Amino acid sequence: LLDGIKISRIGFGSYRIARGNPVFAQALEMSLLGGVNLIDTSSNYGDGSSESLIGDVLRNLIENEKLKREEIFLVTKIGYIQGRNLQLVEEKEKAGQGFSEVTYYDSNCFHCISPDFLEDQLERARKRLGLETIDAVLLHNPEYFLMDREKHNVSEEKSKSEYYERIERAFAFLESKRKLGI
Repeated sequence: LLDGIKISRIGFGSYRIARGNPVFAQALEMSLLGGVNLIDTSSNYGDGSSESLIGDVLRNLIENEKLKREEIFLVTKIGYIQGRNLQLVEEKEKAGQGFSEVTYYDSNCFHCISPDFLEDQLERARKRLGLETIDAVLLHNPEYFLMDREKHNVSEEKSKSEYYERIERAFAFLESKRKLGI
């Protein structure tokens, strides 16, 4: 039991699903109606389309009274930056409004767990999912920071110190959101 909800032993992972494919929507719906109540997704999966599909399916099942929101435990991940999020980060930087503490791992993969980025991504995830609250938020691949620092020959001691400081700020931010019921 977690927060009064019994979590199924099997969850629905959404790494390769995307909005607009009826097979994916049907698979999720069948899983949920068959007793699976744990959903794992990410803002990065399908460039956000995974969260949108999940939101569509949940909205349909809840509106048709086949499922209640409080019966589902939804986990999403934030921090890994590719696709549209990469474009967003680059556009904001060009406009002089960039996010703090972005790790530029390579030209097609950035990473960020700063509170300003997490705030933005949490709101985008909530909109795509059509939910007021997300049950659990994971920091997606925070080790990219350490791998990046290693590439740039930064000492392990210095890298780990900054890594844990960033994680601490991210957790403090996420905890503040949890206290607000978001």
